[in-house]
Parts: sequence; C-alpha cells; structure tokens
Amino acid sequence: MMSARSPWLKEPYLNCPCGSGFPFRRCCQSVLQSLDRSTNIKTTTASLRRAELSRYIGWVCEHTQPMLETRRRSDVIHIANVDLHAIVSLAERVAFDMRAAPTSEVLVFFSRLSQYLYCLPGLSDAILSLKAAWLWMHANDENGCVKLLEPLHVRELSTIEYAPLLELYLDYFNNNSVIRQLKVVERILELHNADFIPASANLLHYAILKGILSLMIGDHAVLVETLAIATKSYLKKVEDSDEIYDLK
Repeated sequence: MMSARSPWLKEPYLNCPCGSGFPFRRCCQSVLQSLDRSTNIKTTTASLRRAELSRYIGWVCEHTQPMLETRRRSDVIHIANVDLHAIVSLAERVAFDMRAAPTSEVLVFFSRLSQYLYCLPGLSDAILSLKAAWLWMHANDENGCVKLLEPLHVRELSTIEYAPLLELYLDYFNNNSVIRQLKVVERILELHNADFIPASANLLHYAILKGILSLMIGDHAVLVETLAIATKSYLKKVEDSDEIYDLK
C-alpha cells in the first residue's frame, strides 16, 4: 500500500529505510515485492534481512508513529517498546552481515535507522547503544566507545529511555561511585518494569545488584525489600508472558 507515511513506496528513488544509503528501488524493493506475493525469492540472506528491517520500519511508520502523534503516550508506549526492540534486533542482524565492512560504515548504518522514525521513544538511545556496543565488542575501539558513553556521566538519568544503554554504561564504567551505580541500576529497573517485553532475568539480576549496592552503603532494609519486590515482579512477568522458566 502506498502511503505518505512510507514515502519510499511512492517515490522509490528515496533512500531505502533499511539504512543502506541506496535508493529503495535499487535496494529492498524487489525483495519486498516478492515477499508480498509469496513468490520464490532469489536473493542473499543479507538482502533478505535488510528487507525484513525495511518492512518492519514501514509498519512502524504506518501504524505506531500515527498513534504516537494522536494518542496519549502512556496508551501506546508498550507498542512502541515492542517496535523498538524488534528494530534493534533486526538491525543487529544486518550489522552482523556487515562485520567485514569498515566500522565507519556500520556506524553510519545505525545512524540511518532514524531517517524515517522521527518519534519512536528511545530510538536515539538505542542507536547510541548499538554504536557503543559495536565499537567495544566488535571493533575493539574502547576509546571510541568511551567518547560515546562519557556524556551519560552528566545526563539526567530520567531522560534515558533504553535500558540496554544504561546496562552497557554500567558495565563499562564500573568504577563509578556506589551512589552513581545505584542510581543507574534504579533507572534500569524502572525501564524494565515498564517494558512490555519480558526481561525477567534482567529484572532479577539488577534487583539483586541494587540490593548489594544498597548494602554497601549500609541500607540493609532496601536489600530485603528489593529482593522481595523483584521476586514478585519476576514471577508476575513470567506468568503474564506465558513463558516457562526453570527457577530451580
């Protein structure tokens, strides 16, 4: 369906939403047309993954972003979170296919994810997280990772909307003061508790970490309270998601 919300469908000379930098007609158009027709697709796995990313971004442009524009944010934030996690997952798969490319090309690819997604909450933080993680874990560029993450030292934590970014920050700057680490962990827990995507293991992990950090500053009561709340929340998320976890 052609729509002004997905302009590349009507004007295929525009940049492809997959982030390749090529016009849509020279990138994902033919693969997506084959997918829509359920015909045999003669293409590479990498091209198929890019097309899947393009298609999902199109769905967000057609459905989620209009809801974010016309409804209260609290009414659609769960849907937006699902979309954000999906886009990050698809982008990571595309980046993996680009692992032999120069690091600069991968970073530009991550930046292009926002070219049509102008109001998806947490997207800019997710892109920052993708870039920092790539520099640290794939490019072995610790200095580049530090430059991206250092501004978080002075950023108001309540403005950060993507938990994995804070998790990466916490892992990298593990020499921060206990108080600072505790505040970061508390924000991570806030985001996980508000997230529709089940992240029960992470929730329990950071709840325990909060208890340990609280104990380090002499707050024994918080340790007991945090573990009780975390366990209850963990079990509820498991129940709500119909997922089976081995708790033994």
